[in-house]
Amino acid sequence: MKQKTEISIIRNFGDLQLISLKMKLTSIKPGQFLIVYNPEKDDRLIPIYFALHLDDIYFVKPKDANWEIGDQLIVKGPIGSGFSNYFNFQNILCISLLQSHGGLNPVIDQCVSMGKNVAYMVDDMNVVLPNSVEIVFPGMLDENLLWAGCVLIEIKRDHLEKSKEFLKRIFNSGIPTEILIYCPILCTGDAQCMVCSVKTKKGWIRSCRHGTVFNLNELEF
Repeated sequence: MKQKTEISIIRNFGDLQLISLKMKLTSIKPGQFLIVYNPEKDDRLIPIYFALHLDDIYFVKPKDANWEIGDQLIVKGPIGSGFSNYFNFQNILCISLLQSHGGLNPVIDQCVSMGKNVAYMVDDMNVVLPNSVEIVFPGMLDENLLWAGCVLIEIKRDHLEKSKEFLKRIFNSGIPTEILIYCPILCTGDAQCMVCSVKTKKGWIRSCRHGTVFNLNELEF
């Protein structure tokens, strides 16, 4: 169901800008997102990902969105089921491939609050993290796979091909892995355009309906 709301807060968070909305969400999980549209400024629908839960729930503001506090948005979501594997493991390896997009932040925060051990593989050093999180680098993948109980990844869909060999190494390790794939989304799940689709072993899956978190072993490389 679609709702109308407005932007109540815009704040900086490392290299990201986050927004909070006046609408109250009863629950949202790491890896879930909202599909939003600003009728006065946008020419397309935009997915915004859950990024932080402090005094309020915050979402990543797209860098090309010219939004301001008080802007009216039409919203649908949360979409998808989000991440789920991490509940069952103590050692969590999070990986932002090529750059951080903010979608792993809430799962990192939640894992730390649950007393889990978290390592974060990222090239960008301007990220805001709990003090207990260890930053590691892509060249240390094999070493960290020996330690990790599960792996959580975020990546843009356009970068899947260039990261294929890296992802295959994780897949071949046999470690349970979930991957958040950022896709362009042009509808609220009602169309058959397939623009947002992800190729899996069972065929093309529309992320506008399914969500953008997949098990790595579901994907067709």
